[in-house]
Amino acid sequence: MKIKNKDGTVNSLPIVLIVSVFIIASYLLVFGFDFDLNLQGSKKPSDGEESTYIATKKQEQTTINLCLNCSMRFNNTSVDVATNASVDISSFLNLDGISIRNVNFEVSDANIISVQASGNTYLLSTGNLTGTATLYASYADVKAEININVISIATANVNFKYPYYFVATKGKVTPELDVYPLGYNISGISYTPSSKDMVSLSVDKNTSLPILTGKKLGEMTLTLNIGNSSSSTKIYVVENKVTVKVLEGDVYKERRSITPLSESFDVLVTFQDKYNQHFDNKSLSVSFDNQGLNASASYVGRGKESNSYIYHIEVNGAGKSTMRVDLADGYGSFTLFEINK
Repeated sequence: MKIKNKDGTVNSLPIVLIVSVFIIASYLLVFGFDFDLNLQGSKKPSDGEESTYIATKKQEQTTINLCLNCSMRFNNTSVDVATNASVDISSFLNLDGISIRNVNFEVSDANIISVQASGNTYLLSTGNLTGTATLYASYADVKAEININVISIATANVNFKYPYYFVATKGKVTPELDVYPLGYNISGISYTPSSKDMVSLSVDKNTSLPILTGKKLGEMTLTLNIGNSSSSTKIYVVENKVTVKVLEGDVYKERRSITPLSESFDVLVTFQDKYNQHFDNKSLSVSFDNQGLNASASYVGRGKESNSYIYHIEVNGAGKSTMRVDLADGYGSFTLFEINK
């Protein structure tokens, strides 16, 4: 590369190129190195600190909740299940925001209990062996467990869930049963009505529960028998069925009894009006049979359903009180509702 021209003057182009290359190289060495360090998350030393430092990459850890706004819990810490039984796990597992088909189940002892998929649910199965095993349920980061006590059916018993049921003429009612232990086969159960004139009786082939159809006004008794178990309940046949419903969540559901958590709560009283007599709350009368528990009711207003009225209940003390609601329909229609505290 020539620095001078033929006439003796200096050729400035090579000098400019050399200086430019030197400046660019210096820039890359200084600022490029610093830029590289900044990319790695380093911090340059401040005035007064050591000028020599080591650049380190910042480590960040993010915790991801795999199950947002969902929950899973068993009804109790343990449950008694009969030998040689198959029980729908969803009957004692509460899920919120989770499909049971997505839940993973494991057992502590496969000789005592096992789990099988069945349609849209899972079944817990037992064999001949008695004993206790743990059922584990998990979904993402949510877990729950319950002890399964497998017991002999020699201890089994079956009872009507409530001491009385109401059915309207030409209406139907299915009295619920309390079956112990869970999964006990009640296919061999029999029912005997004290009067065949007041109701007609049939049995559900799938659940073995009784289905009663009201025929004639009055009171009768229904008795069940299975194995060593025998239980009876009263059946009231009325013209216009009266019901008491309790608020559960945001929905009123028909109930025969309640154990309130507080000293006041609301109930919804509903009734039929077969003959379009335009009943209202003035057609209802509320009374209490207090046995240790003192209860009273005050009228609040109409409910959203037709022929429905809200009452506010106040209770104090301990014991039982039976609330009776009568409808002045000329047929003696009424209902009973137990409060225990």
